[in-house]
Amino acid sequence: MQTIDNSADRDELVSGLQRAVSRGAHGFEDVPPALRIVLESESWKERPVKARGGDPARFTYFEQFVEEPLPDGLGITMETLKNLCRNDLVLLDWIDSSTSGRHGGDHGNQFTGGKIDIINLATAPNGTSQQQALRKLRKDRPDLHERVLSRGMSAHGAMVEAGYRPKTVTVKADPAAFARAARKHLTDDQIEELVEMLEEAR
Repeated sequence: MQTIDNSADRDELVSGLQRAVSRGAHGFEDVPPALRIVLESESWKERPVKARGGDPARFTYFEQFVEEPLPDGLGITMETLKNLCRNDLVLLDWIDSSTSGRHGGDHGNQFTGGKIDIINLATAPNGTSQQQALRKLRKDRPDLHERVLSRGMSAHGAMVEAGYRPKTVTVKADPAAFARAARKHLTDDQIEELVEMLEEAR
């Protein structure tokens, strides 16, 4: 955990994140690294806001900080922040795990050194298919969850391996392609069942 003793430095770190967010698509690549610094230093929790003459801004939950209007917070929705960090799975997973902070407690100190602690939240928010997969894996298969965050496999692949999603195969509309796919992905019993189904359909 990076410690920032100077309160003015905390405000500068948050201001840097605010500027990156305000640029939207143009600052897309700047948001994740700026957010990481703010999380690691916990600058979002409490700081004097220079734009308001040094009056303090204090937040118990990260979601409050995100949604609070400028200059105290980021002035955006959690979904917008997730979208800005969608290519950084570690950040995306932390943001998703913190969404229910108002119900499940303060998870703001769970982001340490770029690693995410496994958090089981009482209330799971809705989200994209990838966010839902990360949430399920974080709760029930932390081993696969860790592999996804380390880019060892995709979230969908982990869900398939865990048995939470069926395995799907894209096949060219060609008899030979179907046959090759069947030999590769189906068991002998499944192939026999497929042949019987094709015979019945004739």
